[in-house]
Amino acid sequence: MITMVGISKQVGTGNEKDEGQGNMFNHNTYFAKSFNSKFIRNIFLRSSSIQNKWTASSDSDSNIDSIKSHDLWMEDNVYVGGEIGISAGGNRDYDTGPRWKDITIINNVMLAIGRDQPTNRTLGWNIDAT
Repeated sequence: MITMVGISKQVGTGNEKDEGQGNMFNHNTYFAKSFNSKFIRNIFLRSSSIQNKWTASSDSDSNIDSIKSHDLWMEDNVYVGGEIGISAGGNRDYDTGPRWKDITIINNVMLAIGRDQPTNRTLGWNIDAT
């Protein structure tokens, strides 16, 4: 007999982090203000939310956007499950200019993104970029 162990789905409507539940804060990778980074030929499996999360939050004291992440490269990776394959954006943005420069996402394979609904949300995005 083979027993398949999967993601422990979020219980209730909150985002508690207890007992290994899936929640919207758990990602396979999370990088803030990154530069000169490459993800090439990796396999990312069944995150509870985002497989690769990249942020470029602007400084709160200036209220002005500036380039916070640059020269990121994601190529020939396989993403299976989770809610979002690659997310570049979100977080603090004052809409005054760019926070990103030279981001390359090519030749990646994304399978079953959004199918398992580990946080009980009904979303499934391959790439979320803002």
